[in-house]
Amino acid sequence: MDLLGIFQSERPTIEEPVPLRKSLDALLAGGFAPDASFMAAVQVLAFLFDDVPVDLSGFPLGERDRLLADNILKLKPYIVSFGTLRRRGTSIRASGVAEDCLADDVNDWSSLSWSALRVLNLALMASIPARKRVAIVTSVRNEGLSILEWLAHHRATGFNDFFIYTNDNTDGSDRLLRTLAEFGVIHLIENHVGSTVPIQRKILEHSLHLVPELREFEWAFYVDVDEFFVVRCGPAFQLDDFFDFFHRKFSSNPPSAISFNWKWFGSENAFEMTEGLLLERFIYSIHNDHVKSLVALRDIVSMHRVHTPVLRTGAWLANSAMERVDPSIKMTPVYGHGQINHYWNKSFVEFVLKRSRGRISKGLSGAPLDFSSFFDWGANGRRGNLDPPDKRIVDRLKLEYRNLLSIPGIEKDLELVQSSCREMLAMLDRDLNMKSIYERRGKQLETR
Repeated sequence: MDLLGIFQSERPTIEEPVPLRKSLDALLAGGFAPDASFMAAVQVLAFLFDDVPVDLSGFPLGERDRLLADNILKLKPYIVSFGTLRRRGTSIRASGVAEDCLADDVNDWSSLSWSALRVLNLALMASIPARKRVAIVTSVRNEGLSILEWLAHHRATGFNDFFIYTNDNTDGSDRLLRTLAEFGVIHLIENHVGSTVPIQRKILEHSLHLVPELREFEWAFYVDVDEFFVVRCGPAFQLDDFFDFFHRKFSSNPPSAISFNWKWFGSENAFEMTEGLLLERFIYSIHNDHVKSLVALRDIVSMHRVHTPVLRTGAWLANSAMERVDPSIKMTPVYGHGQINHYWNKSFVEFVLKRSRGRISKGLSGAPLDFSSFFDWGANGRRGNLDPPDKRIVDRLKLEYRNLLSIPGIEKDLELVQSSCREMLAMLDRDLNMKSIYERRGKQLETR
């Protein structure tokens, strides 16, 4: 029996600690082996609700279980405050290599095989009351040139909260992101990761299992910084329009996740990086079957699959047309009430920068993308469909971009990023001769 799924469907919260404790006791009594993880779970539960002192140093716990036990103990303030915890200060925290274990067990998605501590941690995280609507979670590495436009676009669309993970940036963008965090624009998690660890998988699992602040939101949207969500319903293409439609359509049994297809915006093999917004530089797209997902946090079991969540028993996933679909990294392209504009290629010069930072889906020490992928992927070999953004979207983005630039220190931080990227490109050009590679690979494409 999926006891965690039952717990999640019942939706007990920290606001009512007595029934929550009963539900958690029933969860632990549901058939776990009396091993170290179970005994530790019993003790931490007694600490949370009964103030019984706890010492887990003598328990032979695995790396993941010890990490989760520490997180459970840190949830005590939520219990004491009945879920009304309020914080002060800068929203900056760290994630280190000790948490890389969260990226393990790629096929271990079923909570039926989880340890007692793993189940208890997720149950407690799910019991934190969600008083805000939606946050975006993303992972960046050397994205300093485009992060402000991405933030401005989504703020203009109606998103107000962003959880951004950094990954050992070398483009000078750490200072820019810290300034944004200090002024409350983003929640910053400075992630340090082993060279072979799939970064995306780690940060998505970290956000789900170890960031209680995220659980104060009903929904999380997991998208990358080259992915721009565009609402396709309502009079103003705004997030409020989307959620108004969503709540009108589903008065009961709504989907617990919505997967939106990419639209792939190519550069028609442009070499030079030009000035201007991505949304105005690249206006031709082709349909793409890959998706990213907006997820109801209370109903998630895992984000190991990255593109779509693993949901509790009984929960279901919809596409952008609000049709029930099976979770998959690829889905038949449907652009119902939203789409994700994917600016993966950009110009060849920008692609070389992208290639140099490693692949967050594979690990920093993994083999870099072959240069042929710039020419082969997406719409680069053909113009595709004319798909410019609505003028209202662009105008709101530009206004929000100016607002971000007005934050004290941001313009200087951005200038540092731009200078750093120019230096990186000069070094890469000396090593690679970008123009030569571009012309040679382009000719090879023409002769196919």
